[in-house]
Amino acid sequence: MVTLGDVAQKAGVSKATVSRTLNGDPAMVTTEATREKILRAASELGYQKRARQAEPSYEIAVIHKETHYQSRADNSYYFSIRYGIESLCHSQRVKCSFVPTTMLSELPTGLDGVIINGNYPQEQLEEICRGLGETPAVMISGMNTAPAGVDLITIDVVKCVNIALDHLAERGCRTLLYVGGKDVYKGCDCGNRLKAYRAYLAGHPQLREIGEVEGEYGIESGYKMMSGWLNAGKPLPDGVFASHDPIAVGALRALAERGISVPDRVRVVGINGDEIGSITAPPLTTVSVFTEAMGAEAVRTLLERIKDKEQPAKRVSFQPGLIQRQSS
Repeated sequence: MVTLGDVAQKAGVSKATVSRTLNGDPAMVTTEATREKILRAASELGYQKRARQAEPSYEIAVIHKETHYQSRADNSYYFSIRYGIESLCHSQRVKCSFVPTTMLSELPTGLDGVIINGNYPQEQLEEICRGLGETPAVMISGMNTAPAGVDLITIDVVKCVNIALDHLAERGCRTLLYVGGKDVYKGCDCGNRLKAYRAYLAGHPQLREIGEVEGEYGIESGYKMMSGWLNAGKPLPDGVFASHDPIAVGALRALAERGISVPDRVRVVGINGDEIGSITAPPLTTVSVFTEAMGAEAVRTLLERIKDKEQPAKRVSFQPGLIQRQSS
């Protein structure tokens, strides 16, 4: 393909001069002879000017929590969703901005649509939606609920938990320890991983639970919870089920510091499919929820909603899948 540089070399002028001349820059001052030389070089080389990039088709915003992008290690889930959103927006010429909930008063005006990303207390979610008025909205949330008329991209929590526990059982585990993030949204447990864990154990009497530990989310919290269990001299399980990958990463660190071999002595499995799990020691077995695909699907669904505001609201959940690595 012939480039501006090729034309510039043949005409004996700078690439900037070629670009401004071929684009008809009114501020460009050059002699007629130079202009003719550039046009002749372009014609002889068969140069074709690239079309200008079209204007954005739509403008949307993504509402998120302030904490979602403060730590990539603890929030790989949200970074991956963001990558999926931005990639599809780029391919569809959609202008996209990210706005934390602490700055909702600064949402761009005249938006075509909004993606609400994350889990929120019902009162806060209703307040956000009221502020959007008639602006079409799609929600990405693991809680499996959304206000009326709002499309939902979500996670099949029960399926994720079942895949993780099926794997631990198949690997010979008979005693389990649950290490998870504490559910902070009371009255809405439809996305509660501990509830799904308990339901699974109730239907699988061959598995025996030796304890449940709940705390904050994140790697450091997972480390503290696992360390606390071990420091208290409590029994070591065959398998550790962590509700989220960052918690599992912290648990792996605590086990390693005490010389407890994974997976020879304890097997560890998490949920999310976070990127960080591929570089732990040993690499973490996890259930992927396909976060990048969730982000892209949120954009597709929002574009559908923008084009047809009367269509019924829908709920989309990708089939989760096991990523088996050396921790199990």
